[in-house]
Amino acid sequence: MKNILLLFTGVLVLLSCNKSLEPDLTFGKLPEERMAERNAELKAKLLEGSNGWKAVLRTSLRGGAYGYYMQFKDNEQVAMLADWSEATAKKFDTSTYRIKYVMNTSLIFDTYNYLSILQNPTGSANGGANANGLQSDIEFEYLRSTADSIILKGKKYGNTLYMIKATADEKTAFENGEYLTAISKLKNYFAKNFPHIIIGGNGTEKKIELWINSTTKVIDGDYITPDKNLESTNSGFAYAINGAYFNSGLVAQGIKITGMKWKSDTEIVAYDSSGTEYKINTSAAPLTLLHLALGTKFKLQAHFKTIYPGTSAKGSIIVGHYVNNLDNAYSGYKFIGGALTFTFDVPNKKLTVTGWHTQTEGASIGTGGWNTVITYSYTKDENGFYKFTHLSGPALPQSGANGYVQRLMSEEGKETIDSFLRNNRVSFDYYSEGGTSYGRMTSVENPNIVMTFALIR
Repeated sequence: MKNILLLFTGVLVLLSCNKSLEPDLTFGKLPEERMAERNAELKAKLLEGSNGWKAVLRTSLRGGAYGYYMQFKDNEQVAMLADWSEATAKKFDTSTYRIKYVMNTSLIFDTYNYLSILQNPTGSANGGANANGLQSDIEFEYLRSTADSIILKGKKYGNTLYMIKATADEKTAFENGEYLTAISKLKNYFAKNFPHIIIGGNGTEKKIELWINSTTKVIDGDYITPDKNLESTNSGFAYAINGAYFNSGLVAQGIKITGMKWKSDTEIVAYDSSGTEYKINTSAAPLTLLHLALGTKFKLQAHFKTIYPGTSAKGSIIVGHYVNNLDNAYSGYKFIGGALTFTFDVPNKKLTVTGWHTQTEGASIGTGGWNTVITYSYTKDENGFYKFTHLSGPALPQSGANGYVQRLMSEEGKETIDSFLRNNRVSFDYYSEGGTSYGRMTSVENPNIVMTFALIR
């Protein structure tokens, strides 16, 4: 009995030492209270932007960036524009959003909208890969905010969604359809000019030539060194209502160029991370040379049923012999996709031309079909002119699907890409139109033979 009393007394002593049986509030509040406050903070911040939000989002597949304008409503609806296409830049799309605590406060766009285009799993819908699209997000973790910005991070791919408060004038401009006008203006500027900026001083000046690609949404900054080597930097870019944002920045000589903006109707400047401005100059011809970038930076590629701007009539016959005959009786097979890819092996001075063709809907180039390959060695003179010599590939077409495609690449007596490369010296240069830069292949002996190709990293 005495032992029982002692044990009971000990329990009472322990209980008396505990002033409260309530949870230990390490941060002064219950976890669910902190979660609710964090969610409310983001909701209030979104609604605080009464003029809407300008936004930039990078994608992982090719590093391109996309621009948005968003207006959030208290009823969990969001209206947005995007620089994805002419239609999305002009017509508002309304969808829904949620704010939910999942390890942290998250902004979730839960119905299909212009953000969803980037992650569409059908590659043909956005030019991305099947299953993953352009590798983008619709669910974002709330990181932090300032007086005029919100910063969120994609939950799957980790790309940052930057949101900046729009002004009343910008809101009016977006609502009046001026986003499309601004996009077209910048595209037109790059189509008609070869822009560059000058950085450095005291004998270290560099002319950085700027190239934008509206298809991949990547901007390049190229510089030719005194010993004729190529230095290059690139960033995803998004069109703004008054220029463009560079999501990761063009970095040269320790300077990070983060965007460009119009100072007037005719004057445009680039600016760096500290706000310093650099006048954008133009030249009549490119300052940098494409042949220095082939193999070190770019491949060239022609696509199914596509003749790119800048291709001459004779060039259209040659490249068209492949891209336009894959799905008709000439080939003997009904292919629904195809591409010609020119890959330069600079150390070994070799060129590989790969003819890819497929009967699989949505297949990615190089997979889900067949590859027919021809290889060449090459020499390059002081002018950057190439002379190609056939090394291997289909001299006589084989049977089956590959055999038919080999005819399109190298059929004797036809104007094919193989006969062109065997019988011409070739020069390469850039060509820009409609806000996109291309690679152009021209015969030195027959300059009326010009073929333009997509630049592929």
